[in-house]
Amino acid sequence: MNKELVALTKRSLAQRLRALGASRSAATKTVAKLTHAERWARLPLHVRAEIRLHCLLRKSS
Repeated sequence: MNKELVALTKRSLAQRLRALGASRSAATKTVAKLTHAERWARLPLHVRAEIRLHCLLRKSS
């Protein structure tokens, strides 16, 4: 699995949780407990699309 994709997924989900009012440490702990598939499924479609696009652009560079 692409390590960059995993890192982007973790970061994006943690940012979403913080935007909803979770503290930074609580968001980080929550994200750490989830598998990659669970994290990916919880992200909104537009965030998943941005992550995929970012990874594709990095591969083509």
